[in-house]
Amino acid sequence: MERGLFVFLFFIANISLANDPPVYSQPSTIVTPKEDSFSKRARDWPSIKKEPSKVSASTNPYRSLKNETEILTTDPISGANPLLLIRGNQSATRTQFLVNDHPITSADGLGPNTLLIPTENLESIRIQEGPQSHSFGENSIGGNIDFDLKKLSRAKATVGTASFGERSIGVGAPIKSDNHHYDLSYSHKDIDGDYEYKLKRTDQAGNRKYNNTHRDQIAAKGESHLGHNLIEPIFLMGRETGAIPGSVDGNPNNKSYSAYLGGLKWTRPLFNDTIFSSRTTYADSLYSTRDFGNDDSDVSRSQFVRQSLLVDVPILGDLKSEWTVDVNHENYRSDFYEDKNLYSTSEDIAGRVSYSFFTNTLFSIGSGYSADFGEFTPSAILKWERVHSAWLAYSEGFRNPPLSSRYGKSDFFEGNEDLKPERSRQVEVGSQFNFGDAQNAFESSSNISAKAFHIYYEDLIQSELNEDSKYEPQNVRSAESYGFTIAADFRFKVTTLGASLTQSENKNLEEGANLMASPNTVWSVYLQQLWGPISFKLIQNQWSSYYLNSGAHEYSDGWVTTDFEISTFAISDWEFAAGVDNIFNNPREVVLGYPESQRRYFAQLTRWF
Repeated sequence: MERGLFVFLFFIANISLANDPPVYSQPSTIVTPKEDSFSKRARDWPSIKKEPSKVSASTNPYRSLKNETEILTTDPISGANPLLLIRGNQSATRTQFLVNDHPITSADGLGPNTLLIPTENLESIRIQEGPQSHSFGENSIGGNIDFDLKKLSRAKATVGTASFGERSIGVGAPIKSDNHHYDLSYSHKDIDGDYEYKLKRTDQAGNRKYNNTHRDQIAAKGESHLGHNLIEPIFLMGRETGAIPGSVDGNPNNKSYSAYLGGLKWTRPLFNDTIFSSRTTYADSLYSTRDFGNDDSDVSRSQFVRQSLLVDVPILGDLKSEWTVDVNHENYRSDFYEDKNLYSTSEDIAGRVSYSFFTNTLFSIGSGYSADFGEFTPSAILKWERVHSAWLAYSEGFRNPPLSSRYGKSDFFEGNEDLKPERSRQVEVGSQFNFGDAQNAFESSSNISAKAFHIYYEDLIQSELNEDSKYEPQNVRSAESYGFTIAADFRFKVTTLGASLTQSENKNLEEGANLMASPNTVWSVYLQQLWGPISFKLIQNQWSSYYLNSGAHEYSDGWVTTDFEISTFAISDWEFAAGVDNIFNNPREVVLGYPESQRRYFAQLTRWF
């Protein structure tokens, strides 16, 4: 009865991406990306902007996106993760991840390195679903997620504690003048990691040991206005040490992960409203693991340098164009392969022409081109926007084969130099209706949105046994995903209610392929109530899916979580947040060695200076 009451109350509440709720200060709307950065390349495409709570401990935006207990976060993210589902595509390696417009998806084929996402210092998340290669090149076959760092106004210090032996501290401070603003932040987190577990399918139980984690992250970013030049440097560093459990009760492997990213964006207006932008990104990721009781380490290292140039050229009146050139150099070294150093260089170019007519209708058409593989990725969108909006869009995407898949070689693995890029094609139609003043936090407002999509994947890579009994990657898979998303967001001054539902069919087109089959349902409900300086939040997320793995074994997976948080806005320069994640302790159905109790308590205290 108690759980049913929660479901009834929440059914009228929202978040547009199933696992990241909107917050009190900004509704979940389709927005135009920043005009002073490389994200402007996707400004015509519908996007969802999520702004995390300024005082929230439980709605750390990346953890909410994953919606997993903190102890379960691993680096890098790879393989299936239904809570990171974007258009039927469970692999994070097929989604482009960026931090302040700098890509963090590495050359090793394992997806983004989460050490480069400073989760304690995020301002917002911009999510674009479907192929985005026309704006972001390779790895945007399923969509892209762009994390923006906070712009601090004052120095702050934060301490926190949570279940599973979690302790954290963080500090941040701005350095600013009339023409410059720079932010520095540092965070440290410890997780003890020992817990009792139970496997639901087999009733096996025991004590999961040696799962401790120690993580440090540093972020520095800023902007300088020098005449007509906008200079935006960024530096990110992360390090994680600890242990990786072996078997459920077995001995662990020691781990040592580190990652660095340095980037610089330069934007300058030229002549006749022409704008020139340059972006340089260097990233370096190092993974080292050592067997328990063994001094020999296995080391993998991934590096890339990416240089991008963009020119925004007006043609005549409302007829505009954008042209980009991207050069990527990637290097991957691993002790697992005979030829330890693998590298490649690729070039991408793209162009787009946009025309606005009838003052509120836009038509944009363009294409990207990969010189390395000779792949075109055309795109087009027709969008009408005034108070309300509607759009019809078509786009294509591609993902170059990872270096390890093309050139890696070991006793059990054989790379395939003839691999083709993975491809995707999507059609989307949608609309959004806005009512009231959404920019005024203390006025009533609402928005209702609906969109339908159909995306087709082809030439997906899967490793198959060859004649030499080695696993060899092949372009043997294809899949499709189609469905709809509906969402509603209602704000009544100090009360926010909302709900969203995504229903899709995600089908393999080859029997037995190791990819999610059908169906998949993701829904979320949300309630926030303000009482003076205090905020109360209730959030419920659910997803369910059906799988057919490569061994033709069928099983289902799903999770329902209900979270509660109470927090304060700044009171005499102090902020406090506390709450419970997964109130009803609903365990995931198909997992290995998750805690038997997945209820998580947390508290966080912040002091502003």
